[in-house]
Amino acid sequence: MKYLTTLLLLLTLALPACANSPTDKSIDDKANLQVTVQTFHRDMRWKRWESAAMLMAPEKRQEFLGRYEELGEDFHISSIELKSLTHEGDKAIIDLEQESYKEPAMIVKKKRIIEVWEKRDSAWVLADRMPKDDYKEMKKAEEAAKKAEEAAKKDEAPPESDAPQ
Repeated sequence: MKYLTTLLLLLTLALPACANSPTDKSIDDKANLQVTVQTFHRDMRWKRWESAAMLMAPEKRQEFLGRYEELGEDFHISSIELKSLTHEGDKAIIDLEQESYKEPAMIVKKKRIIEVWEKRDSAWVLADRMPKDDYKEMKKAEEAAKKAEEAAKKDEAPPESDAPQ
């Protein structure tokens, strides 16, 4: 219930910030995202890996199922708490904290996770799910590649002539 309340609060706060004049379509879109995310997280908590995988991008499903199959029946997710949500058109970034444990140790481990949701063919799918530190590294690498590309384009541009015309 705490998770649902937090998610509803964040989505309510995010609605006005996402568009200057929300339309019925954008409100419906956010509601669809909310339902999809809640369903995925509920499936995760109840170890319904196959159902959760159906909400993932098709190219990620096998890897996802393999990972949770490898963790085994002794792995349990005790809670998933939404920390922040950034919604930009057909993409949403969710920062969450997941608590899990593995029997028989019963030691709860907290992990920060980033989920990248994309709207594809009018449905929200989970395009990526990774530890927050990995996400930060990926973003740094993307930014460095972008800067290198811009520098390469700048170097390729012909020098401007200083000669008077």
